[in-house]
Amino acid sequence: MPLSKNTIGIDTVISEKLFDEFKNARSIAEKMYLTFIEMMTHAHNTLNRECLILGQTNKMLNNEIEKLLRKVEIQWKNNNAQNAEIINSLKINDYLNDLEESHSNVAEMEPSPISYLNAFDNNFQKT
Repeated sequence: MPLSKNTIGIDTVISEKLFDEFKNARSIAEKMYLTFIEMMTHAHNTLNRECLILGQTNKMLNNEIEKLLRKVEIQWKNNNAQNAEIINSLKINDYLNDLEESHSNVAEMEPSPISYLNAFDNNFQKT
């Protein structure tokens, strides 16, 4: 195994320079400090990588949410347009029904031309 890479823990690899510093450390406290620094650097790098991944995931999810919101907005506008068409057709139908009713009411109120003729005949025969 080459001396340029030495493994600490499961997946942490240290450089030859750091290994040499560790070997040349004079006290246990110095070795503990170097180990602590390396562990913190590794943890920091891992957290940065996870933050980047989470940031990219959030961007992707936000884009998907925006697409869904646009679809919902389009659907809402289409539904409103359809509702407006239905309301207008109902108003037209109501207007036509009212017109038909008023026409039938007028027809009931006005005597027919035949009744005018009968009345004229009755008045003519009496005279």
